[in-house]
Amino acid sequence: MYEPSCMDNDSCNNDQRAFRSLFARNLKLTGLVASDVDDDLTKWLESSAKAAAQSCSGGTDGITCGQDWNHDGWDSKYGLANLATFASN
Repeated sequence: MYEPSCMDNDSCNNDQRAFRSLFARNLKLTGLVASDVDDDLTKWLESSAKAAAQSCSGGTDGITCGQDWNHDGWDSKYGLANLATFASN
């Protein structure tokens, strides 16, 4: 998944960072009630989840998640969960 309105110019706010997770959750819920598209949605969501997970390879701890899931590894930009932790310190 990719957020074109802000990722290209590095201007995503927290709502835009969170959108992909909410969108993915609701896509899966859609698949549960619309079984004819569930297999296709599941394949797409699994691919996106793998891309998101591979972005969690940076920071000082080696497991900080990035923002751009299309980037190979950590993109040096803190993802949503990391921003919440970072802001509280």
